[in-house]
Amino acid sequence: MAEIRWVDRDAEGKIKGHYARRQGWHTDTDFVTEDSAELVEFELYKKNPDIRLPLEDFTKKQVAILDTTVKDYVYTKYPIHRQISLQKLQTDARLGGKTEAADYTELVWTWMSGVFEYYYTKEDEIKAIATNGALTDNEKKTAIFAVLAALDLTGFDATDPVVTIRETITKMQAG
Repeated sequence: MAEIRWVDRDAEGKIKGHYARRQGWHTDTDFVTEDSAELVEFELYKKNPDIRLPLEDFTKKQVAILDTTVKDYVYTKYPIHRQISLQKLQTDARLGGKTEAADYTELVWTWMSGVFEYYYTKEDEIKAIATNGALTDNEKKTAIFAVLAALDLTGFDATDPVVTIRETITKMQAG
């Protein structure tokens, strides 16, 4: 594990090398170059300690992170209490023949379906990487990190129908 890092320069100030001293070592032979496999692995570990989990546990944890990220995104737009209210209003509108109000609330469920389709695509991608026999476990973990790093839910912001309880009630009263 790295603890101290520095740049070695010659008499003219030109860089001769980048070095690090591993924690707990005290001899002249315990220096390693910045690009050594050990330090690269340590940097990756510092960014995400899950990298040292067995692949199966690692994959489950990353899918759980994906799940939480997507749910949190949806819940910021449509908290669960609002979803329940909209569902109740939609049912009432359908039973009361208020088609415009029912169709209006349907927009939120269509939008959520798109978000969760995206979620399942990413979950399947992670699982496919985890079972890819052509990759080492470390390559699989790196590829799974890349899937999560590339996760972009902001594209759904533009398609959010911004369905409101107030507008649903207004449509029910009008129709």
